[in-house]
Amino acid sequence: MLLPVIISPFGNYLSRVYAAAAIPTEMLDAARVDGAGETKIFRSSATNRLLRLTERK
Repeated sequence: MLLPVIISPFGNYLSRVYAAAAIPTEMLDAARVDGAGETKIFRSSATNRLLRLTERK
């Protein structure tokens, strides 16, 4: 159901804006200081936080 929205450029833009607003930069900086790479940050911190935020709504 969400696949057409994700593939479109506007859906991609909305996803990026939502993710940028939902994840504080302090959290990303703390993960980088702990030694996590971009892939690990996305896989562990960002996806967990985004999934929790979408479940609340």
